[in-house]
Amino acid sequence: MRGKKNSPNRPRGFRRDASWTTAELKQLGHAPDSVLARRFGRTIKSLVAMRQSRRVALPTPPRRWTAREIRLLGTMPDLELARRLRRSNWSVRTQRLAFQIPAFIKRQRSRNWTDAEIALLGTANDKEIARRLRRPIHIVRRYRIKLGIPSIYPRRHWTKTEDRLLGTVTDSEAARRLKRNPKSIRSRRKLLGIPLKHPAGRRWTAAEIKLLGTMPDKELAVKLKQTVARVTRKRINLRLPYPASHFPRWTPQEEKLLGVLPDEEVARLIGRARASVKTHRTSLGRPILNPKIAPRRKWTAGEIKWLGQFPDSEVARRLGCARHCVEWERKRRKIPAFRHLPKLRKWTASEDKLVGTMSDKALAKKLGRTRIATQLRRLHLGLPAVTRYVSWDARQLTMLGKLRDEEVAAQTGHPVGSVLAKRCLLGIPLSNPKKRSWTPEEDAILGTDTDKVIGEQIGRDKVDVHKRRHLLGIPAWGRRRRG
Repeated sequence: MRGKKNSPNRPRGFRRDASWTTAELKQLGHAPDSVLARRFGRTIKSLVAMRQSRRVALPTPPRRWTAREIRLLGTMPDLELARRLRRSNWSVRTQRLAFQIPAFIKRQRSRNWTDAEIALLGTANDKEIARRLRRPIHIVRRYRIKLGIPSIYPRRHWTKTEDRLLGTVTDSEAARRLKRNPKSIRSRRKLLGIPLKHPAGRRWTAAEIKLLGTMPDKELAVKLKQTVARVTRKRINLRLPYPASHFPRWTPQEEKLLGVLPDEEVARLIGRARASVKTHRTSLGRPILNPKIAPRRKWTAGEIKWLGQFPDSEVARRLGCARHCVEWERKRRKIPAFRHLPKLRKWTASEDKLVGTMSDKALAKKLGRTRIATQLRRLHLGLPAVTRYVSWDARQLTMLGKLRDEEVAAQTGHPVGSVLAKRCLLGIPLSNPKKRSWTPEEDAILGTDTDKVIGEQIGRDKVDVHKRRHLLGIPAWGRRRRG
């Protein structure tokens, strides 16, 4: 048995359903999927599925982009880069668009034209030349036009004699006479604004009408020297049956059975399809015998009063019908559905005294009411909500900025984050902050000595001095001295 040839889109030695070896499984995640796919002779899709099923090199949580990763954007498809960087495809695409980097487009390697290939241009049609040279047809046509080489089929210009013929006969007849393409004839006629020429029809004789339906339309068209479409249209207008039709006409005896017997029985007796029997019975307006689908229910005035007063399931149980029938009739009459509302309880004086003394949730649980009802009652009485957060007074506000946020939080009982947010909201700076801004004097001495010595002079860490110097683009003291 001959083996199947490899598809041009598959690598050589492609293995469709081959089992995975231990050596292949060990290499998953250690090299890009595309590289391993070519190495193993597998598809990238199957390799990615096996790697993900074994939980190898899965996408990592969001992390900052490095300079090396940014340089790779646009050098390969987003999906391939996402697999290599272990990021999501959406993350790669968003980062590429943020830097306005165009998407990667794989372009075919350009081949230089040889003298032998150029010599073939114009010796045959462009399609044949493209097949021989294994080049796209538009590349062959464009290069031939660029070199000024005429086509093997020279373009024929339209003459005045040919233009006068357009519209006097049909397009097919003009194409036959002028030895041109029918599409060319049609385009030229539309360009000149010449209307289409229809063949002059002749009247049907009584002898010709008698022949309609006695033989297939194609044979009769040849015999009468008419088109098949004209013969078919005349036969249909006269409602004459087609002799070679696969669907014979209904006889009066067959139509008498419709509606008297079930459709399945009629189809079995007369040898027709059940769907054909049903369609013809429906066209005659005859009801079905013993229908399996119950007819539409007729609703009485008393039954209509129940709609919306009880749940649809309860109405369906009382009437002995399906629930969807009740729902459909209720919606058709635009009656709202039944909704069970709890009985309203009036608020007592003792309950009003408890409003505002505890949280709405705790009061609702104690009184057996909903939290929304408790909240609305408190707002109606104009009482503030009870919350675990402490309000700020004038004494506590004077402490902001004078003491550290941790000390203010310990003395006032506010969380540290609340103290920080309140101080930033009022625009109060810290008197002795841990992180202070760089002054122009400090920036001026950067690079005049080592970072360690400069840090000791201004009271900063060596790492902070190093970062500030790099941010301002100031070289190190040793390099500046050697320079």
